[in-house]
Amino acid sequence: SDGGINADAKGYRANYGPGKGLAGGSGWESGGGHGGTGGEGSGRSAFGGARYGSAAAPILPGSGSGIWISPEPRGRGGYGGGVIRFTVTNSAVLNGTLSACGSYAIYASASGAGGSIFLQCRTFAGTGGALVADGGSSPLYGGSSGGGGGGGRIAIAYTNLAGVSALRVAAEAGAGYRFYHPHDRRAAQQGTLYFPTTNILPGVWSGIRGQLVVPGFTTWIQPSLTITNGRVILPDGLNLQLAGSLVLNGTNALLALGTNSTVTCGGDLIVTNGGHLLVNAGVTNGAPGTYGALVAVTGAVRVASNSWIYPVADPTTGGAPLFRMGQLFVAAGGGFFADAAGFQNDTGPGKGNRGGSGWEGGAAHAGKGGNGTLATGSSVIYGSSNAPITAGSGGGSWQFLSDSRGGYGGGVVRLESDGRAVVNGTISANGSLAEYASGGGAGGSVLITCTSFQGSASARLSASGGHGSLYSPAAMGGGGGGGRITVMIGLTPTNRYRLLAGLPVGGLSHYRAHAPFAGAVAVSNGIGWTNAPPGGATYGSRVFITTNRTLTIQGDPAEYGTPSPLGYATYSDIPLGSIVTNSVDSPVDIVTGTRHTCIGWTLKTELGALISQNTNTTTSFNFPSN
Repeated sequence: SDGGINADAKGYRANYGPGKGLAGGSGWESGGGHGGTGGEGSGRSAFGGARYGSAAAPILPGSGSGIWISPEPRGRGGYGGGVIRFTVTNSAVLNGTLSACGSYAIYASASGAGGSIFLQCRTFAGTGGALVADGGSSPLYGGSSGGGGGGGRIAIAYTNLAGVSALRVAAEAGAGYRFYHPHDRRAAQQGTLYFPTTNILPGVWSGIRGQLVVPGFTTWIQPSLTITNGRVILPDGLNLQLAGSLVLNGTNALLALGTNSTVTCGGDLIVTNGGHLLVNAGVTNGAPGTYGALVAVTGAVRVASNSWIYPVADPTTGGAPLFRMGQLFVAAGGGFFADAAGFQNDTGPGKGNRGGSGWEGGAAHAGKGGNGTLATGSSVIYGSSNAPITAGSGGGSWQFLSDSRGGYGGGVVRLESDGRAVVNGTISANGSLAEYASGGGAGGSVLITCTSFQGSASARLSASGGHGSLYSPAAMGGGGGGGRITVMIGLTPTNRYRLLAGLPVGGLSHYRAHAPFAGAVAVSNGIGWTNAPPGGATYGSRVFITTNRTLTIQGDPAEYGTPSPLGYATYSDIPLGSIVTNSVDSPVDIVTGTRHTCIGWTLKTELGALISQNTNTTTSFNFPSN
């Protein structure tokens, strides 16, 4: 079990290979690619190295990184991992380690990609062994770093299994400058893990890290699923059916759903102790209410502190995921994070304008994009304020290099709860900051539907625009426009669909503050070259919508007696059409012997506007708005 074969850094040297990292010549270059793309560095290194090779039969080494100085002394840039290939006519038993990892960068270069491990056999077995083809990681130097190496490729082509347990199979992406969060599209990406059947998964699940590739793997039915020490990307279009709960528990627990996937969960969805769930959306047909991925939970979605769910829209069409659940609970310090998960730079209905000389325009969504020094911001306002499900557009780019592109738009967080929603944490879909001489991305969309909504002061709903590139007062990109936030409370499924389709719904009440929610709601514009009208980016839209009513019962000039059954208080979420019957007694002040008697009533809106009043002691009335 202590033995093994090591082919680390035995692949393509730096600056070589089909997926070699690119170099701009100013340092902090991009990582090599193989099974996953290489990551971008903090220099002007353009894109990371490309994918290549076969997932089912990997026989190529990993590519080297981009290099800062040429000719490249050994170690200046990262080397790719080598190739380990076995064809076994009968049984293969792996209790040791096979390793073909890329090497890390030295100073201002980048890291190499993982290599290949290809094991063919009739019968496969192993306990506690490992197959590893990770990309190299690039260290951080004072805020600058090269790109990480992409993960390699691993394939175990067996006919039979004879006992597999505690096996680690990993083609992890290397860390680098762009490794901010799991959905950073410019970071290095994980490599591929090929198995001929899903029978092996229970034996490798605790240590699996990479993109899962299994022939014909379109439906996966399990009693339940728990991940504590794996970072797994499931195939596009997979239908995952769980009778029980899905649990992501621990900082090393990440499950990423491929595009156009569906997860149905008969229990709860629990993300806790630093766990992560990434949901990638695919292209939709644009019809009302459509989605690019679906997570449907019969029970509750529970997101704990320091734990996150990442909804990621399609970067070119804006198709977005949908989450359905029985109830929603988001703890302080955790939540849904869709910042920079919308349209990519220079993309979307409200994409920022480009003049081509730098200091480009900001993108629009609910708010318009701001002007840059040399280009106007977008004025294309789109999407629905009642039912927002559109991603934010990308900012205008000066050039398509890694340090001078417009900000990405915010994504879409779309949550449909059949019961209550309790949000004490963060739900965010902000546009991102622009890079050098470019415009900021627009804020995305947050749409929450529920029967009741509440949250503490620690809660935050946000869909703000990203800042333009801020170089000097005379040279700035435009800020991104604000996005859209809507919370629907108490609407029927039919009325929700009508709003999604842009159809009228009777009895709606729109308001900006919801008393049971004490958190912040932000749809701010991004900062740019100009921030005042008419050239500055503008705010987005935020609204609470309900067909329910809020009733406050007060005594004037003082509160005497005990109203019944509703006392002196504010009552939220009273369904439209409900009949509320209430009365108050006429109490005697024992000290003075004074009897207090009702001498009339007054009906006002929540803003204090008079609707009607009378000196009657009994009355019946309708309140059409809060």
